[in-house]
Amino acid sequence: MSAEPREIRIGVLGAGIIAGVHLQNLRQIEGVRIAVVCDSDEGRVRTVAAEYGAQPYTEATKMIDEASIDALFICVPPFARAGVVEQAARRGLHLYVEKPLALDLATAMRAAEIVAEAGVIASVGYMWRYAPVVERACAALAGSGNALLLGRMLNGPPGPAWSFDRNLSGGIMIEFATHMADLLRHLGGEVARVGGVGMEVMPGSPARGPDSAILALRFGSGACGSLETSWAFPGAIWDVQALANGAHLHLGLNPERLHLDARGKRLDIESEVPPEIRVHGFGGPSWYLAVRAFVEAIRT
Repeated sequence: MSAEPREIRIGVLGAGIIAGVHLQNLRQIEGVRIAVVCDSDEGRVRTVAAEYGAQPYTEATKMIDEASIDALFICVPPFARAGVVEQAARRGLHLYVEKPLALDLATAMRAAEIVAEAGVIASVGYMWRYAPVVERACAALAGSGNALLLGRMLNGPPGPAWSFDRNLSGGIMIEFATHMADLLRHLGGEVARVGGVGMEVMPGSPARGPDSAILALRFGSGACGSLETSWAFPGAIWDVQALANGAHLHLGLNPERLHLDARGKRLDIESEVPPEIRVHGFGGPSWYLAVRAFVEAIRT
C-alpha cells in the first residue's frame, strides 16, 4: 500500500473571485488542508473561512507571523500586497503569487532575489503553461526558428474599478495581457525586441491609460509575432494562431482547445480533464493543474 501524502497546510491571502477558484481547486487535491484565509473584509473572510474549515484573519502580517502553514497563496492585487512576498519568503513559506508579481520591474526583481535567498518554492499564476493543449502546442512548435505567433487577449471592461487605474493595476499590459505575454514567451522563447502602441478606445480619466494595445515582437529564437489586447471588446477572444514547420496551429484558451493542421494531418482536441475533479477556473483544467504542480513541488 502506498503511504498517505504528507499534509500540506495552505494559507490564502484574499477572499475574492480568484481566491475562490484556487480554494475550490485546492480542496480537490488529496492531502491539502486550507488552514487560514485572510481578507480585509471581515464579514467575507469569516464566511469563506467557515466554508473551508479555516481560521479567519483580517491582517496579512499577523497571519504570516502566527499561522502554522507550509505555503501561502497571494490573491490580492499588487497594490495591496506591499511587503507580503518578502515577509512570507523570509519565514520559509512557499509562495503561489497571482499575476502580476509587481507594478514595476525593480519591485519584482527584489522579490525574486528575496525568494531565491530564502530557498522557497515560488510560482506566479500563469496557469496556461499547465494546460495539456499548450504542452501539445509547444511540442508542435519545437525547433522552429521561423514561427509566426499571433496572440489575442480581447475582453470587455474588467470588473474591479481599480483595474483601470494604472497606479493601482499597472494598466492593461501588466494587469491583463501579462497572461498572453507569458504564453507567447513559453511558445516562442524570450523576447529580444518589442515595439508597440496603445490607445483609449473608451472615454475615461487620464489616470486610466490605454484600454487597448498592439505589440510587435521578435523572439530570440528568430520567431516573430504580435500581441493584441483590449478592454473595449464586445465579448472575449483569448487565443494564439501560429504558423511553423509547415503547420497551422490555433490554440484557444477559453475553452482550452487545440486545432492543428500539419501537412494534411489534422488534430482537434481539448485539454483533458482529470476524471476525479470538477473544473474551476476559466476555460479548462489548467488552473487545477497549476495548483497541483505547486503542491507536488512542495511535497517532493
